[in-house]
Amino acid sequence: MCGVEQSGTCLPAGRARVAHSRNINTMINKTYYVYVLGSCKNNRLYIGITNNPQRRLKEHNYGNNKSSKGYLPYKMLYCVEASDRIEARILEKKFKTGYWREKFYKMNLCGVEQSGSSRGS
Repeated sequence: MCGVEQSGTCLPAGRARVAHSRNINTMINKTYYVYVLGSCKNNRLYIGITNNPQRRLKEHNYGNNKSSKGYLPYKMLYCVEASDRIEARILEKKFKTGYWREKFYKMNLCGVEQSGSSRGS
């Protein structure tokens, strides 16, 4: 015997498995948001998923995201609540289609001129 056995798993040095203190219901019912950021530098879009849109916008504007840090600063163009992560992912994919990208480019809240077909991300 190599230690304490729980749920068919053998842990070394007699350590018992510690149950996570998170409530499984709060993990399942977590609210997610799909957000669209517009770069004030060159009108690029960034579309993503988060559980805290204000924090995520700050992270982007502090340069904490490798793929978006070259296009600072960002403004929140659009944010919508989803009931779960699966729904959020479906909306994110939908927003990344050409139809929705064009709608977001027209919002152009930063006053940056749109530059032909070189938009993107």
